[in-house]
Amino acid sequence: SSAASDVYKRQAWMTPWFFLQFIVSPVSMVLNVVNRQELAFALQLIGLVIRVLAVLGAARFAPNMLAEVFAVTNAVFYGMYAFVILRIATVERG
Repeated sequence: SSAASDVYKRQAWMTPWFFLQFIVSPVSMVLNVVNRQELAFALQLIGLVIRVLAVLGAARFAPNMLAEVFAVTNAVFYGMYAFVILRIATVERG
């Protein structure tokens, strides 16, 4: 049915977000271990701003794409978070 097809499409949009979150969540403690809590806080704040602005923009200009915009912005955020964590872990290690 059409409703089931929409659900599968939304799941496809969300897959990168969930994958990146699954990878980043356990290793996000690296920032606490290396005493970089202020960076962790800044990243979370940036993530909040990115997601809120994107969702507000989508609500205003593309309300039918709200879920997709939220999924993409979450994937971007967790990709950025993973990049920062890997850089910090590499610098602190070596």
